[in-house]
Amino acid sequence: MHSVLAIARVTLKDALRKKVLFTILFFAVLLTVSSGFLPSVMAEEQMRQVSRICLGGIGFFGMVVAIFLSAPSLPDDISAKTIFTVMTKPARRWHIIAGKILGLAYVLAIMLLVMGGLSYGYIRLWAWKMGPEKSGLPRLEGNELNYAETADYHGLTLEISPPMVESKRAIASGLDRITYHFRGLNGARFSGDTIFAQVTLFSHSWDYDNVTKEGTAALEATNPTTGETHVEVFGAKTLRPVAIGFPRSLVDKEGALDVTVARHLPSGSYSATASSVAILSQPSSYGVNFIKALAMMFMQYMVLVFMAVSASTFLTSTVSTIMALFIYFTGSFAEVLRTQALRLGTQANILTMAEHHHGAVHEELSGGAWALNIALRYFYLGISVVFPNLDSYDMGARISENEYITWGTLANGLVYGAMYAAAAFLVAHLVFRRKEVA
Repeated sequence: MHSVLAIARVTLKDALRKKVLFTILFFAVLLTVSSGFLPSVMAEEQMRQVSRICLGGIGFFGMVVAIFLSAPSLPDDISAKTIFTVMTKPARRWHIIAGKILGLAYVLAIMLLVMGGLSYGYIRLWAWKMGPEKSGLPRLEGNELNYAETADYHGLTLEISPPMVESKRAIASGLDRITYHFRGLNGARFSGDTIFAQVTLFSHSWDYDNVTKEGTAALEATNPTTGETHVEVFGAKTLRPVAIGFPRSLVDKEGALDVTVARHLPSGSYSATASSVAILSQPSSYGVNFIKALAMMFMQYMVLVFMAVSASTFLTSTVSTIMALFIYFTGSFAEVLRTQALRLGTQANILTMAEHHHGAVHEELSGGAWALNIALRYFYLGISVVFPNLDSYDMGARISENEYITWGTLANGLVYGAMYAAAAFLVAHLVFRRKEVA
């Protein structure tokens, strides 16, 4: 272990000599000047674009450093004969590989912390400049949503199906009172004594009046078992989500909760949609969600490092760099390749892309076209299986849309990446221990 740590420290120092810090500096300059190129759009969209710029920059620069430091690492040491100094020490060959990978992990972790800190500060600066009402970074953003299963309206029980939630189709217009029934809420997911209902309405831009205490609507959260109720009057502008807190105790032991939205307008009306009310579970700040996104990026970097170092044990510096780039771009489109592969030979002719469904072939496939379809189908499937799905580690879109990143997502990413890392390290060890470096 001492030899592994020693090699890791040397790798870190070598990376710093290669001016890796200039990459961080360039990234900081990019963030500074990018504000001048943001188009004049709605405030919420500006915040999404700022998040995309920051996380996209972290992903790109981290990928560049991961590939261009790891791929030529071993070949350069061999060609410069500096590896001989290490091999004269009491260190095994797998120690060299492990030390290289650990040293590169140090470099990438430092870069990620610095770039992540700069990005988080930059995002918060924009949120401060725009104010809490326009920044799109509310206290509860990034939470997982639980939608009601049914709703009662004018004596009718309306079943809320997933397609209705996804399309936000209106189910009540000019409503005076509608009750949403939540069932199976997982109490273990809530932290603290308060949970929140997120309410979104079509309204006539009526807001809450602090003087008269009048607002758009009243929310009544009721425990269906005990009948305990908590009422809050709130203001809601059109299609602007409002988060309303109420005691966690209102969710009964079976995970049931009734939420009623009652008319509270002195004039005018509003409409509700199938997704008008959602319960926010797993409360999490933007900062926690952002850290989770950085952790997923670090896993992506390390998968690249393991595979690039493995390739460098039997390829030259240039070829291993090209191979690492190929792995990155292929891994980023692995899901697209898998989707296309499943279409080939069953739904589309690769030569004309004319589709056929359920046995009703719109274009008869010749023997050559059929063979090409099948060959490309299994080729794409093979690539999508052999190469890691790196797109699954990209959390930029989720962060920009304020989507909650679950701990399960992190665990799955860790296990998935560990499998590829272990396979790559095994290949590197088997090749390098037999490699002639003299």
